[in-house]
Amino acid sequence: MNSEKIEIGMDGCRGGWLAVMWSDRGFLDARILRDRSSLIAILTDSARTFIDIPIGLPDSEASRDCDREATPQEYRQLRKILGRSFSSSVFNPPIRSAICASSYSEASAINAAKTGKKLSIQAWNIVPKIREIDELLLKVPTLHDRCFESYPELLFYHLNSQHPLNFKKKTREGKQERLELLQSQIPEIQVHFAAIRDRHLKKDASDDDILDAMVLAYFAHRSLTASLHSIPNPPNYDQKGLRMAIHWC
Repeated sequence: MNSEKIEIGMDGCRGGWLAVMWSDRGFLDARILRDRSSLIAILTDSARTFIDIPIGLPDSEASRDCDREATPQEYRQLRKILGRSFSSSVFNPPIRSAICASSYSEASAINAAKTGKKLSIQAWNIVPKIREIDELLLKVPTLHDRCFESYPELLFYHLNSQHPLNFKKKTREGKQERLELLQSQIPEIQVHFAAIRDRHLKKDASDDDILDAMVLAYFAHRSLTASLHSIPNPPNYDQKGLRMAIHWC
C-alpha cells in the first residue's frame, strides 16, 4: 500500500474476504484475502473499514441489542426497516464461548446452556469468520476505532431514500436494483463492478459479495466526513471492550 489514505468495505466470500478499497479518488482496487497476514495488513492500512460480520459478542444473552427487535429511539427495528422479505437475513450471533466449538451441535449446546436458545445454522456457517475478526481485534486494539460492523442491506436501504428494497440480492432483479442505487452516487460503478467481476472467479466471490463489499466501501469512505450513526445509539460494548453495534452514515 502507498501512503494514500484508504477506506475499505469487507464482505466474507467463499474465497476468504473480499476487500474493496476506496479513497478520495474513488474506487481503487478489490482483493480476495485468503490468509490472516493479508487480512491484518489491509486492515492496519485502512483509515476506516466497514465489515459485514458481527463484532462484539455477548457472554450469556441470546442476542445483542443491534440484532434483536429492540427499537432504537430514532429508528424502527432493523427487521422492520429492511422489510419482511429480508428479515430472515438478520440473525443472532453466537455467544463468545460458542465460537471455539468444533461442531455445530457443540456450539448450539453451549449457546443453549447459557442463553436458553440454540444457535441457528446461519450463525454457525459464519463462525470461522466471526472468530477470525474477533481474535484479530483483540490482538490489535488500535483497530477498534477504525473497524466497524455494518450491514449492506441497511446501507442500500439508505441509498433507496430509506425504503426497503424490492428484490433479494441474489436475484437478477436484486443485482440490478443495487447497482442502480450505487450508480446514483457513483456514476462509474458499472465499470468498477465489471472490473472486479472479470478479475475474480464466481466460485470465490459471487455478484452479491461484490455489491455488498462495494456499498460497504462507499459508506466507509463517506463516514469519515458524515455523521456516524449506529443501532443501538450509543453503542453497547461486550466484556472484551468490543463495540456491539451496526453502523451507517
